Amino acid sequence: MAAARDPRECRVLLLHDRPQLYLDALRARFPAVRFSTCTEPQAIPEALAAARPQVVFSCKCAGLPGPVHRAALEWLDVEWIQVAGTGFDHLQPVDRGDVVITSAAGVLAPFMAETVLGAMLMLNTGFHTYLAQQRERVWRMQPWTALAGKTVLVIGLGTIGRHVAAHARHLGMHVLGLRAGTTPLREVHEMVRSDRLHGALARADVVCVHVPLVPSTHKLLDAQAFAHLKPGAIIVNTARGGVLDEQALLAALADGRVAAAHLDVFETEPLPADSPLWDAPNLVITPHMADAVSDWETRFAQFFADNLQRWLAGETLLNEVDPARGY
Repeated sequence: MAAARDPRECRVLLLHDRPQLYLDALRARFPAVRFSTCTEPQAIPEALAAARPQVVFSCKCAGLPGPVHRAALEWLDVEWIQVAGTGFDHLQPVDRGDVVITSAAGVLAPFMAETVLGAMLMLNTGFHTYLAQQRERVWRMQPWTALAGKTVLVIGLGTIGRHVAAHARHLGMHVLGLRAGTTPLREVHEMVRSDRLHGALARADVVCVHVPLVPSTHKLLDAQAFAHLKPGAIIVNTARGGVLDEQALLAALADGRVAAAHLDVFETEPLPADSPLWDAPNLVITPHMADAVSDWETRFAQFFADNLQRWLAGETLLNEVDPARGY
């Protein structure tokens, strides 16, 4: 346990395009801490120089897209960066060993899992095809098979993956869990090591992706992986676009290897209007909204405040991440 810090000496910079959403609450809880804000990418260097923060709250948002946040790593006074979200790929590569990075992994996990469950149910029952029929005024029943008894492969068993696995078990599915270790988890029927991905794909009726984007997971689901996939499988990716090879998915959708897919994340966001993904058969696209529960910003701010309390007290921070980790 480290020594407690004097809040009067604590300087915090909030990188967010709407910091007023939670600035008053933070100041009320920590009246002695010096909070400053930055809402525009071009102003980040000046804000860092003026505030000299030890702590940065990094929230990717429309006004402050991911890559601009890396500037915080270049300010040597920064000791700790709290990411407002699960992924920290926008800070990569992290070439400093003296800065702590924490994520908000798990804060929105139950809501992300609801979206994944909804996608699984929608694609399995064919509701996406009924929307097309409705537009064409076509009345045609399409039989479907229940998820109960099918096998789901959950790639990545952090908080989100474990919530998804628990939902799948409740539906009567057989749950395969893929991660580096094989320590049993109560939500999972079978643990599979990450180097056995292709064998697990051959058994999966549904594949859900819940890993961070790091070098070891970049294009984890590529053409070779899709070649091993059980024909007619469903793919759901709400993790990061770079984990999945979009061209390989297009080919697998075209030849039927993948029966249907839901993508909430993409290699380029917003998804360009000329992307062939828009017209891909049996693909449902959503705009990176899988965990966009209405009060998500408040929940992230509350988690940051709790971690800031721990930092001031010299206690271990929650959700410290290793920038080099995979599963």
